[in-house]
Amino acid sequence: MSEHSLQTPKAKSKAHDVFRGTVFQAVLLGLISFTQPGIWTAMNNLGAIGQAEPHVINAVNVITFVIMIVLSQLASMIGNLIGMKWIVAVGTLGYVPYSAALYCNSIWGTQWFLTFGAVTCGISASALWPGEAAIAVGYPEVARRGVCISIWMALGKLGSIIATAIQLAINKDSNTTGAISPSTYLVLVAIQCLGLPLSLLLAPPDKLTRKDGKKPIFANSQRSFKTQFRGFLAQFKRKEVLLLIPAFVTAQWGVTYQGNYMAAYFTVRARTLAGFIIAVVGAISNVLAGWWLDSKHLKRTTEARWSWYFLLTLFTLVWIWNLVVQERWARESPGEIDWISESFGEGVAIFILYQ
Repeated sequence: MSEHSLQTPKAKSKAHDVFRGTVFQAVLLGLISFTQPGIWTAMNNLGAIGQAEPHVINAVNVITFVIMIVLSQLASMIGNLIGMKWIVAVGTLGYVPYSAALYCNSIWGTQWFLTFGAVTCGISASALWPGEAAIAVGYPEVARRGVCISIWMALGKLGSIIATAIQLAINKDSNTTGAISPSTYLVLVAIQCLGLPLSLLLAPPDKLTRKDGKKPIFANSQRSFKTQFRGFLAQFKRKEVLLLIPAFVTAQWGVTYQGNYMAAYFTVRARTLAGFIIAVVGAISNVLAGWWLDSKHLKRTTEARWSWYFLLTLFTLVWIWNLVVQERWARESPGEIDWISESFGEGVAIFILYQ
């Protein structure tokens, strides 16, 4: 009895260290990413938004991204005041209404609900993206930062793998273009509902356990909104931030086009298979990127520079390739592209490189 009582505190302490450790926090972030933008991406890969009228699609996308542009900065500043954990929690609330709107549109054609869902999704994304990115970069030790970031990103892709695998089982016989099975939406909405409870498990910075014994700091000592706003404006004077703006724009520029591209040309099961392949390739790429970032063979400045050159070259070549293929298909339509069609490989390869 006495021996058991002496070991119990140690066991509890070890479990506490694991739960509050940076790797477990990265896993939590990955699962949150899985349930929120991961499911959103899976739906986009299926061309779910492409089932609405074109003018509604354009309005929905504009609303979502304009809200993100305006509110993301505000969410970051508020996060420094109240804690990034709570910003992430808020970021899990608005994806479900958007997915529910896609379901209602597929059944009853209620496209007004999509507009409402676009607003809630935009607000949540404005909070979730900066919140989880700040935690993913700020929580880990410097020596393990690349690994922890890759865990976060890879688990987000793992969510898409699971989601698209479910969709593939449901839609495997849909060898024509058109709507995906309504039951697909119900499964994905159920998964998205797990985001909020997962976010509440995140550790606050002062309770985090790191191997280097340090605690991450997310705000300066003057915890006022005015000070946070000045600090935010100061970031845009940094050369590193200005040089990354083209990459930020390029990475998101084709998102609205890609959903319409898949819905217009590919059958339901072809879109589902494409989404599955994208998720697998993305997860592998994230793990390799994490290994590269934590590599001791090169200086961090050299790693960053060569990573930038690689991404710049890749983005440029993919855009050129896509323009050539799109122009060819505009002149001579490939028809419905199924996974057994000759055009499937080329069409999906472009989409994979985008992602």
